Parts: sequence; structure tokens; C-alpha cells
Amino acid sequence: LRQVTELRSSLDELEKQLNDANIEDELETESLSNRSDELAESFLRLEKYVNINFMGFHKILKKHDKYCPANPCKSFYVTRMHGQAWVRGDYSDVV
Repeated sequence: LRQVTELRSSLDELEKQLNDANIEDELETESLSNRSDELAESFLRLEKYVNINFMGFHKILKKHDKYCPANPCKSFYVTRMHGQAWVRGDYSDVV
């Protein structure tokens, strides 16, 4: 969540710079464009990281339940994971 907060604050700063920017200045426009591309890439890396961790944990739990059917735990932990902010995070305001 800290990284999402940092990305949101960086996005807010960029938005302010865009509002104050001189559109005719090509160097400034290119610089802001590069910065927005960097922010988008950072967000995508974070989103991929979260998805990979979620899928990995899900697969580990599935294998556990397969090899230890007497002690299933997948449903318990998957339900708890869906309650976590990093899984259910709505980042539509960032995109």
C-alpha cells in the first residue's frame, strides 16, 4: 500500500505540472510525457508483482489441499486474501 500511495502522490504532482506546463515548449512536454510513461510502467510492475504473488500463494494452497486432504486450508486463506487491501485494491483512479 505504501507503493500505491507513493505512485498516487507522484501522479498528483505530474498532474499539477501538466496543468502548469507550457504546451508549446517541446522539451517540457517531452519530459512530462517521459515521466508519465515511467509512472505507468511502475504501476504495471507493481500490479504484476501483486498478481504473481496472489497466484503463487493460491497454487501453494491448492497443492497443500491436494496432498493433505484431511487438513484443507485453501478456502480459509483464499477468503482471507480476498479481504486484504493489496488484493482487493481498486486502482482505477490511478489508471
